[in-house]
Amino acid sequence: MTTFYPVPSPTSPGEVTEFDGQIAELAETLFEIMQSAGGVALAASAIGRPERLVVVDLPDAAGMGCAMALVNPRLTAVHDGLVDQAAVFPGSAPALRFARIDVTFETLEGDTVTLAADGPLAIGLQAQIDLLTNTAPARHLH
Repeated sequence: MTTFYPVPSPTSPGEVTEFDGQIAELAETLFEIMQSAGGVALAASAIGRPERLVVVDLPDAAGMGCAMALVNPRLTAVHDGLVDQAAVFPGSAPALRFARIDVTFETLEGDTVTLAADGPLAIGLQAQIDLLTNTAPARHLH
C-alpha cells in the first residue's frame, strides 16, 4: 500500500471567495483522484492547489455515508470524547481526535453551513482541516 503525504507548505491555503464554477470543477477532480486511489478524504493542498477545499466520503457514527465537498472548512466546536484516529483508520498515524465536532463551511454554491459530525466523518474532517491549516493534531500517542 502506498501512502502519499502532502508537501509541506510555508503558508496555509487561501480562503475561497469566488464561487463561479471553478471550485466545483476542482471538487470534481478531487473526488475522482480520491476515488481512483481508494481514499476517503482529500484536501486540495494534497495535490498542490492553494484553495481551502476538502472532499470526503465517510460514514458518520451511525454508518450513514456522507460524500461532500467543504469549502473553507473550520472547526467551530469540539465535544468531549477523544479517539485514536489509527483505531478508526488503520495505517494512519496515531493521533487523538475529537469524536464529535461542528464544522462550518461554504458549499460549492457559496452558502454557509454548519455540520455536526461524529464517527469516522468527524475524525476524517479534523485530519483534512489540519492539512489545510498546516496544524498537527494537538496530542499524539506514543
